[in-house]
Amino acid sequence: MIDELRYTCGPMPTATALAARAGLLEAEFSQGEPPLRRLPDPAHRRPPGRRGGHDPAGLIREGGNVFALWTRARGAPTRLVALSWGRQYQAVLARPGSGITAPADLAGRTVGVPCSPGRRADVPGAAALRGFERALHTAGLGLSDVRVLEIPDGAADGPDAEDHRAVAAALADGTVDAVWVRGSAGEAVRRALGAVEVAALGDHPDPFVRAGDGTPTLITVHAGLLEERPDLVARYLAVLLRATRGAGVAALDLVPGLDGDRLAVLAEQSAFLELHGFIDGHVDLGLWTDPRPLQCAWELAAESRPAFPSERDLC
Repeated sequence: MIDELRYTCGPMPTATALAARAGLLEAEFSQGEPPLRRLPDPAHRRPPGRRGGHDPAGLIREGGNVFALWTRARGAPTRLVALSWGRQYQAVLARPGSGITAPADLAGRTVGVPCSPGRRADVPGAAALRGFERALHTAGLGLSDVRVLEIPDGAADGPDAEDHRAVAAALADGTVDAVWVRGSAGEAVRRALGAVEVAALGDHPDPFVRAGDGTPTLITVHAGLLEERPDLVARYLAVLLRATRGAGVAALDLVPGLDGDRLAVLAEQSAFLELHGFIDGHVDLGLWTDPRPLQCAWELAAESRPAFPSERDLC
């Protein structure tokens, strides 16, 4: 029995975060049962006594794809119900004076990738290695053309792909020639070190080049929730659709969808993670994906309901 509807979202821009800030989720689920509660992203914490995975029935998660694919590959009973493109700053940075100004210049150089052997899901390592692979791809190169040096980040618990302190220090002292960063923390590293932006991946028009932990972001639900209360999942997704629609052009990349292009980028991302050992096995996207909640959500979102709640609703 679903006694509580839980939701969580990662640090990157998401439709869930947009809807939560606007008060839409609370307005939708403030009346009736079950109650709605926000939890920390399971990708950033280690539940006591558990080896990892998706939380119990009742959880809807929107966040990076590495953790979602990792849990699914380990047999977590989740279903993929939507994806969004998501956009955030992500770039490869080089030391000033290193002579590296473009992806082709990375050939033969040392790139730093964070690692932590005690981490259950190596989100930072996977995100960084994928970022380098994508940047090198734009110059017709591959990971075999660079020396990958793992930089211990000392974070066995609570992985955070936007904590770049360890790799930033390695870049500053010359241990490595280039690092991959993302988000506001990545921009802070660039400014603090006066680093050269070798490849700006976050704004690239090709989603296959932007592909990484945050492109696409995934909305997954526990299979038990979807089986017992598919109406709650559909209503939740409808709120996200209304929130992104109400936010205009700026939120177009956050609109949940299940189109072929997004699934193709995710399939390539999953194959990369499997190839490099970041997930334990193959994830069959066809078996994992359930399009029915999103189809129902579009019908609900089309009803004559305000895109944003009134001030009275937010009080």
